[in-house]
Amino acid sequence: MRPDDKISVLHGVGPRKAEALAEAGIGTVGDLLRRAPVRYEDRTRVTPIGTLKPGDEALIETVIVSRRYSGYRYGKKTPLQLLAEDATGRIGIVFFQGAYIANLFQVGARFTFYGKVVQGKYSLQLVHPEFHRTGDPDDVR
Repeated sequence: MRPDDKISVLHGVGPRKAEALAEAGIGTVGDLLRRAPVRYEDRTRVTPIGTLKPGDEALIETVIVSRRYSGYRYGKKTPLQLLAEDATGRIGIVFFQGAYIANLFQVGARFTFYGKVVQGKYSLQLVHPEFHRTGDPDDVR
């Protein structure tokens, strides 16, 4: 593959994606290689919960303190609300339509979460963060 090859030679780039990339000024492999990333996610540093502010994107390592449902527990769209903590503080974790993953989160289990921090009604929250059990091979960092 050469820098002057059309972008459509890349695996996964069909006519639609090639058209969208062309609109962004990317017509060749070289154009793509010279393009700087729009943003960077640092998933190497664990952020203490006590230092988080709304708007931060952060990786946190926590222990699940509590798990509850908001509304009717057996409904398909029942929000799952977790309370998680580290040595510096606590944070809410919210999954809308969370019934399908509720059994993953047992009180006392250690999880790593990555997401954007928002101000909830009573405390800071992560809404639909990426997560893995801490130490799993698929951990988010």
